[in-house]
Amino acid sequence: MNIREVSSQFSLLIFSKNINLGPSLKVTLGRAGYEVFFIENESNLVPHIKESQPHIVILDITDLSKPLSDIVEEINNLSTEIKIIFLSKDEHFQILREYDQYGLHDVINSTQNQIDSKVLWSVDKCCENLYLNYKNEQLFQELKTFQEKSSLMEGEVVRLKKDQESSSQISVADFIFDLNAARNKDEIVNSLFEKIQEFSCLFFKYIPSMNSFILTSVAPISQLKNQGVGCSLASEETRDLIKNLELNFIPPSLGNLISKLFNYQNPIVTVIKENEELEGVFIYNSIADLHRHNYFKSLLSVTKLYYSYFSLAKKIDHLEVQDAMTEIYNRKFFDKKIVEEFERSRRLKQPLSLIKISIDDYEDIEKSLGITSRDQLIKSIATTINKTGRTNDFTCRTNENEFSVILPHCDKKGATLRAERLRRLVETQTMAESGLKITASLGVSEFPSLSGSVSHLVETAEKARNFILSKGGNRICLYKAPSDFKPEFQPLEMNQLINNVEAGKHSNN
Repeated sequence: MNIREVSSQFSLLIFSKNINLGPSLKVTLGRAGYEVFFIENESNLVPHIKESQPHIVILDITDLSKPLSDIVEEINNLSTEIKIIFLSKDEHFQILREYDQYGLHDVINSTQNQIDSKVLWSVDKCCENLYLNYKNEQLFQELKTFQEKSSLMEGEVVRLKKDQESSSQISVADFIFDLNAARNKDEIVNSLFEKIQEFSCLFFKYIPSMNSFILTSVAPISQLKNQGVGCSLASEETRDLIKNLELNFIPPSLGNLISKLFNYQNPIVTVIKENEELEGVFIYNSIADLHRHNYFKSLLSVTKLYYSYFSLAKKIDHLEVQDAMTEIYNRKFFDKKIVEEFERSRRLKQPLSLIKISIDDYEDIEKSLGITSRDQLIKSIATTINKTGRTNDFTCRTNENEFSVILPHCDKKGATLRAERLRRLVETQTMAESGLKITASLGVSEFPSLSGSVSHLVETAEKARNFILSKGGNRICLYKAPSDFKPEFQPLEMNQLINNVEAGKHSNN
């Protein structure tokens, strides 16, 4: 994410008795878009925090008259949400780590060069985490809201069933089944239109980058010839667009198109949104028969709720399998995907390799560089691994200091070459402010030639990695199977695999 897009939403408080350091930090952080307060009078520190409720307090602990523990306790009493960055000298670093559980985000050496840029970098990372946490909380609040709305959906389904009992309308069970089976939002819309050909209805998808509506679905089928038509809105028509549509006010450009092509006399609008952004509109002609009108509205309401649910479910699925810090896949995803790929490997008789990666001297790096620099290093390595892989590889963070790379259709030789390439790339990661050289240890294993099960594949890759760690690191290790180990199968050559797939197609026909 680009923190500059939201930095104005965060407020910072700088406390320092150094009349050069404090104002300089205020200017640097202010230029980055943050709301910044600076005070140098220690007696004003806690009252100012109470009044301004900053997201981050940057605390220069040099020459404090009060015990640091008392000040931190007072800040925590005001709000446990406030994050703290200490500016200190080297000799205090280890003691200050004890404040991790009290909102400490980072400790920065105030005697180093380029202190302004280091503080800005730390503030950026802290605000990124705060923003992502806020978005996650917002997402789960949306889920709660949807769960409340689900009772409404159940009511609409009951109502549909009652209407169906007294008419020859479509099977509600079939309709709900189709909605549940939809793989994307377009299929949800299409499920509705497949069932409502006796009605007159349109669905226009909104293209925000072009301020345009495009007709993507239409009923009855006799109007299919008009599918794909659209219109662009004038700039004045885009003002309060969602609000106007919800009030059943159709922009003139869209209204003229509907009137010209479909001859709707009294069009009614149903708005589809995601995150308060317009996605599209259902527009249908008024239905004289009250029973049919209510039945159609119920179908539309259920479709709209399923559409909202699909969008929310996708976000939550993504959230559940993403590592919050690195934004690559997490342990939950790895545990599921390694089983899927193993079964696929066994079915296709193709090799599956696994690389386990750990940063060497991880604890020493944390002590030397601090938490924030450590986290940035992890992010950087995760990005390097992820961007240099094949499109069908899966990069996951499976422990605090462990990355796992799943390599489908890759034998031990290919995996070893990939591991060595990664080792060299990690070796180029140098933390400039400390001059510390970063290295990693990598363990490689493969199915079927080196392991016989999912758990064995993971275990052998870990064993290889741990072995090389114990030997000083900065190397790769390919697991060596026992002499009596027998592979489950010999991997097929690619032409054999293609022939088998083609034969399977012909047998199915």
